[in-house]
Parts: sequence; structure tokens; C-alpha cells
Amino acid sequence: NQIQAVQHLLKTGKNKQEADKIMNHIEEQLAAAKTVHFCQNPIINSVLTVKMNTIKANGIETDILLNDCENLPFDNYDICSLFANLYDNAVEACQKIEENKERRITMRSSIKNDYFVLKIVNTCIEMPEIKSGKIKSDKNSDEHGYGTKIIDSITKKYNGTFTLRFKDNLMTAIAALKIE
Repeated sequence: NQIQAVQHLLKTGKNKQEADKIMNHIEEQLAAAKTVHFCQNPIINSVLTVKMNTIKANGIETDILLNDCENLPFDNYDICSLFANLYDNAVEACQKIEENKERRITMRSSIKNDYFVLKIVNTCIEMPEIKSGKIKSDKNSDEHGYGTKIIDSITKKYNGTFTLRFKDNLMTAIAALKIE
């Protein structure tokens, strides 16, 4: 997200100083991040390492078990976007829960019936509003709120599905991508 903002700032020729600030922040985050090995895919490891080392992720218990991630036949940009957006959405839902209450994210992956399946379950205080089959963003107008749209687009690109379920204060997101 930050890199896209930098690209936009540089393409429009506006605010090069702001672009430099964002890049410096990214460099600081990467330098401070301790790389964690979640699976055999270095891109997924990098995305999750950066995401889990953010201040937003503090205070959220995570349980990640990723299988079948090596040699995925998908575009690296799509894999980054899929994992980043699913994780960001789960973190945002957890942040709405009081600090003394349970905040948890569970992430699993596997290959089932020629599909790479990524499942994230997170605690959630209330069922989000769904409009036209999609979660309605509660972000301010100056924030993006495109996470579920991006995830849905990626799963469709790979002839897959994206589903969301809410039950017993748990949100379950499942993204399935067809392995051709």
C-alpha cells in the first residue's frame, strides 16, 4: 500500500518529499523486522513478517500454519496482495475489540482438489454490514477500503472463490485459487 502511494506521488510529480518520507519509513520497518519462517515461500514469509511487526498487530495472538506454499503458480504481486489484505482485514477487526478481551488470528493454507486454499479466522465483535454480497467498508472516505474487492478480484483471476462467514464472534475468510 505504501509503495503504491509512493508510485502515485512520483508519477504525478507531487510531493517528492512525502514519497521520500514513506520510503524511509518502509526501510526502517524492514530493518527492524525479524524475518520469521512461516512456510517455504520467501514472498509470503516477507509479507507476514512485515505485517506482524507493525504496531497495529501488537496485542493480537496469532497462530499461523501454512502448508503447500512452495512453487505456487500465481503472480507474486497477487500472492502479496492476497496475504496482505486478508491479514490487514483480520487485524482491523481485532482492533475493534477491547484490549482486555481476546484478540486472535488463525491462518491456515493447503492444497485441496487442485485449489490453493487460504483460510483466516479472527475474533470479531460484530457482523460487518454486507451490501451487494460484499462487506461494506466502515473506513473514512479518505482511506481505501478496497481489501475485500482486491481479494475477490485475485480469486476470480485464478478461477477461484472468496467467501466470508460470521458466527459466534468469529469471522472466517476463505480464498481459494485454482491451480492450473
